[in-house]
Amino acid sequence: MTIEVERSVVRLTMAEFEGLAAGDLPEDARLRVLGVPGMPEALAGVREPLLVLQVDLVVAAGGRTHFGWVGAEALALLLPVDDTVWQLLALPVDQLAVSLARIVGLGPGRGGPRSPRDLAANPFDAFFSADRQIRAAALEEHGVDVAWTLGVRSQDEEWLMAAAAGAAGPWLCVPAPGPAPGDGDAVPSGGSMAMVAEPVSATEIYRRFTTIVPGLLTPSS
Repeated sequence: MTIEVERSVVRLTMAEFEGLAAGDLPEDARLRVLGVPGMPEALAGVREPLLVLQVDLVVAAGGRTHFGWVGAEALALLLPVDDTVWQLLALPVDQLAVSLARIVGLGPGRGGPRSPRDLAANPFDAFFSADRQIRAAALEEHGVDVAWTLGVRSQDEEWLMAAAAGAAGPWLCVPAPGPAPGDGDAVPSGGSMAMVAEPVSATEIYRRFTTIVPGLLTPSS
């Protein structure tokens, strides 16, 4: 496809994005993209990121992957539109938490009090199965409609946060015990996946999103 630029939104294929990031695009297309406010700074962050993010999200019907790069001056997000088209956004870095909340569909639950669940086996293998029947059965078994993982990588650290959500609200899946970027309970990607599902509020998940940048980029005192 031909790169589409509409106001602050850029739509393109993955091959076109890779060419854009590498500076290997026809001059007219490159200049149209660079004319989007904040896009030069966002692409600089893609080339020299302080943080690289990946959100893998799944529902019974299927899954999507979303990418992000935090640079010195801007945030770049690459979001799927369909199987072949992506949407590239340039945002201020302080929009990371609200952007992640939108990507994962963060919202309040409608259920009553909940207790932590001990998981006999890692459910995320089934949640992200390529087999739709296995995915749907796993989500139904655990009473959730959506599951997602957030991978965050800096120059020195790499983390993975895993969660699921249903009508009763979100669950944060954590190891016991486990550290996190900043002060959350995310799962180190080099370790085992969570074996406990802890009931949390949408507000708590959002608060943990806000700790990502200071937690991974602010030196410890």
